[in-house]
Amino acid sequence: MPHTSDAELIQHTHNTARYFVEHRQIAWAALLGVIGWGVFGYFSMPQRKDPEIPVRVAVAACQWPGATAQEVEQLVTRPIEATIAQNKTIHPAGPDDYGIRSISLPGASFVVNGAAQAHDAALTTASVEAKWLNGWSTAATFEGEFSSVTRSYAGKGVVRYTW
Repeated sequence: MPHTSDAELIQHTHNTARYFVEHRQIAWAALLGVIGWGVFGYFSMPQRKDPEIPVRVAVAACQWPGATAQEVEQLVTRPIEATIAQNKTIHPAGPDDYGIRSISLPGASFVVNGAAQAHDAALTTASVEAKWLNGWSTAATFEGEFSSVTRSYAGKGVVRYTW
C-alpha cells in the first residue's frame, strides 16, 4: 500500500472548518442567517412581565388571639369560605362542590380549598419491559397529564441485572 502524503490526505478528506475557511462568502451568509433566525425567535416569543398562572389551590390562615372557637368560626372562617366560594375561576359554583375544608380553633382559623382536576384532563400511563434469559432486563415508563390548564409528564428508564 503506497504512502499518501499529508497534502493528498487533507485534499480528499471532508472537513467542515476547512470548507468554511475556503468559502468565506457561504460562512458569512450562514452566520447572518443564524443571527437573523435568533432575532426573529427573540421577538416572536411571548413577552409578559407577569404571566397568567391559574390558581388551583387557596390556603387562608388567620389568627385572632383571645377569641373562642365559636367566635372564630362565625366571624372569620365563614366569611373566608364565602369569599373563596365566590371565585369561579377555581371551581364551579356551589360551596359543596369546592372541596373547601376548614378548622376553627381558639384564636386561629385555617381554610384550605383543594385543587380540582380540569374537566378535559387526560391521564396517561405507558410501560414496557423486556427480559432476557441471561438475567438482564430493561424497562421504561411514561406518565402524563394533559389538559387545557396543565401539561405535565414524566418518564423513567431502568436497566436491571439479576444473578
